[in-house]
Amino acid sequence: MTKLLTTCRITSKTGTVIHVTPGGLVTIIHNAKPLGAAAVAVEVDIWLSGNKTRYALAYNRAKQVSATRIDATADLTISGTRWLTVSDSWQATIGGISVTRTIDIHTQQNSDCGFAHRFVIPIDACAKRPVTQLFIPAIAYGSKQTVPKTALASDPADTVTLIRADRLPYPAVAIYNPESKVYAALIHDPDGCGASPDEDHPELQIDVRFQTPCVGIETKPAGRLVFAMPGTEGSRTYVHGPSTENNRFVYRAQPLIAGTRSTHKLRIVTGSATQFSDVASKVLRIAVENRLTCPASPSLTQIEQQQLDVLARYLAPVNGVPTLPFSVRIPDGFAVDTSCQFGFIGQAMQAAALLIGRKDKVSTTANTYAVQLVEFFIGNCLSPPGIPRTWFDITGPGTVRWRSYESYLRVIVDGLCGILQAESAARKNGITHSGWRPFVFKVVDKLLGYQTSDGGFPRAWNHDGSVFNASKTNTAHIIPLLVDLFVITKERRYRDAALLTGQHVIANQVATYNFVGGTPDNPDVIDKEAGVKALSALLALYDLTGDKAYIRHALTAAAFVCSWTYYHDVTIPDGSHDQAFPKGRGTRGSGIIATGHSGADTFSSIIWFDLLRLFVLTGDVYWHRQAIFHAYASKQLLDHDGSLGYAMPGLQNEAFSVAPLRGRGVRLWLPFLATTHLEPIVRASDVYSITAPEQASSRAGLLLLDQRYSRTRGLVP
Repeated sequence: MTKLLTTCRITSKTGTVIHVTPGGLVTIIHNAKPLGAAAVAVEVDIWLSGNKTRYALAYNRAKQVSATRIDATADLTISGTRWLTVSDSWQATIGGISVTRTIDIHTQQNSDCGFAHRFVIPIDACAKRPVTQLFIPAIAYGSKQTVPKTALASDPADTVTLIRADRLPYPAVAIYNPESKVYAALIHDPDGCGASPDEDHPELQIDVRFQTPCVGIETKPAGRLVFAMPGTEGSRTYVHGPSTENNRFVYRAQPLIAGTRSTHKLRIVTGSATQFSDVASKVLRIAVENRLTCPASPSLTQIEQQQLDVLARYLAPVNGVPTLPFSVRIPDGFAVDTSCQFGFIGQAMQAAALLIGRKDKVSTTANTYAVQLVEFFIGNCLSPPGIPRTWFDITGPGTVRWRSYESYLRVIVDGLCGILQAESAARKNGITHSGWRPFVFKVVDKLLGYQTSDGGFPRAWNHDGSVFNASKTNTAHIIPLLVDLFVITKERRYRDAALLTGQHVIANQVATYNFVGGTPDNPDVIDKEAGVKALSALLALYDLTGDKAYIRHALTAAAFVCSWTYYHDVTIPDGSHDQAFPKGRGTRGSGIIATGHSGADTFSSIIWFDLLRLFVLTGDVYWHRQAIFHAYASKQLLDHDGSLGYAMPGLQNEAFSVAPLRGRGVRLWLPFLATTHLEPIVRASDVYSITAPEQASSRAGLLLLDQRYSRTRGLVP
């Protein structure tokens, strides 16, 4: 290194410029305009006896190594003693600017002394909130934040938003100015997020095991993108419970141990975009396109059989009543709750349809029980006004009690779609049944009476037919069903209703990037499953019309959904109390469920067929790679090889926390876990005649098969 005397400057192929001044300050430039005033890129917090001192360090040495690389260092010297050195190697790349930061500790301090280092980039031109829009995966999606009041980044007035990397499917933060159309993003390439097993404490902790960084944004006194290690969280946090008022910071630090070194990899991306959804899609792609390698997994053919076996074991009469138990205890496989739910988590109808559709892979008894379950719901679930009751308890031999649980559009539509698929599969496989389509027509015609002039549908009904929740955020859920009914009947009212409903979804979810309300058991907030349902709906509208505009909208929904999936493995401590996460497995492929918490599950397993369709329809190989990743990475929670000691292969726990307290969660199997794994496998086989997404090599041939699917939606006339 030489003493810094001249300006250093590098430019990425995308036009991002890093300018290091003779004074050791950094400016980021996009389209020849600085995004903020020159400032330090290095800050170090020193904690001593519970008190923090922040040191802003200009580089004191730098070298223009090449036209695309700058190496720069900053030393922290206190009372004449050099405590540590921060070395940043800046490299211009195709996608932006990469930074490799190395920290070398030169001094040994007592246990009550700790440090945290920060990488900060000035972006004041982008950071004028609430005008600007913030993207943090599974946390923040633009300026219209339909999230719980306790959610991280829920208030645009907050001047500091720092999020722990273990809460993030991929550690990234982006800020977009819709007036200038410019965005800036900071991405951390993680390598484990190691942490102490017992970390749910709000007070400062100093521990060498704190290896979880944070990323975020500060807007005062100037706009800055921030990476910090270890990760302080604030001004809102979920550590030790979420906070609504008196926002707080949870501070973490590492001890100063002479001779230790740590390295961190970051990327800076700037660009222009016409709308916020383009920013989210671009940042997702840049952040994860090199992280789509799959963990070890058995074949999907094996997974299919195991999941069918699980459903065949549990879908059986209890006290003379056909049922699919709502929950099964892990690891012993005991059915702790024999109640049965029409759709959503209970997925009784979809499970029955899958068993009927795979008649040759399960026993005749399993098929018989599946038919009985469908016919039980059809014969008993309607309330006098015609609203399906969706959940029953078995109260005695041959008797049930319908729960007062409101009838959510999500649950109703899941069940009706399952009945249509079951009826079609029964026709195809020659299975005798009483005729199920008239029931679906009857219920859908009832629901159409509630559709509003803008295309929306209520979120939920009471059993007496009155609206329980008038929110229209679930509207997308009914679109595939309406399209299927048009395919079957050719009645234009179903087509018209689907198109009107699509207009509502595009205006209120796609255009605003506000995918809300997918899960009845979470508040009516931004969540992953709202995006999943919108993606399915938009592809159904493409099938209905052939209009490629719906493919473009589907790509927006797909990027949203994929932003909830973990692309890095967070270290889960083995043997922690009440642990639901299986020992020796990774978090890649699981996904955060909804805003407002850090709970994760494997529901994203269901999307890989739709992602594969996007590849077939667009030719973009990125979506093929995403389909393969989601098909295999989402299987890490399964006991697919017997190594987890569960009652049978194919069982898994429902959900777990990725952030403190890591690994704890719901130690139950629920039916939706099987149907989400099975549905895309079955659809890929039925539509494309393949058993795994990597077999989709001949796109031209697949396009012909896809066109045939668009005409029939896979339904037997």
